Amino acid sequence: MTAPDLVEIPIDRIQGEVVAVLYFEDERPPRGPAALLDWRLNGVLTELLVQGRAAGHVGEQILVPNNGKLGADWALFLGGGRWEGRGKKSYRTLVEQALDTCRGLNLSRVGIGLTPLEGMGEGSAEKMVSQALGRRTVTDLECQLCLG
Repeated sequence: MTAPDLVEIPIDRIQGEVVAVLYFEDERPPRGPAALLDWRLNGVLTELLVQGRAAGHVGEQILVPNNGKLGADWALFLGGGRWEGRGKKSYRTLVEQALDTCRGLNLSRVGIGLTPLEGMGEGSAEKMVSQALGRRTVTDLECQLCLG
């Protein structure tokens, strides 16, 4: 099983090719790591939500270049559907999809920002990402995990 590197820095400071975060249909304004990246990127996600060009549906992907305020080259916002009622299995599926997207972009150094589910401790979140990384056929993805 490949383990992510759990970091104690905010998502916007992670160095790498991309930092990826989930945003949800039923969270307005965005919360957690998505809110921090949105703020650092001058509200790009909020603007897309207000314009109706983004909603947070599962499968939505918004790739935004660094504006000089991030440690990574790109920010990737991934729609996660509804947050309310989210279970561990469906949350892990979203993390797997995020990693698949990063692999599809041919990336090797990624940061993932997650808000743990209620009752999910740091160890459980790290284990979930480890399992998602472990199911990958190619294990050369360097992943830093930021919980917030």
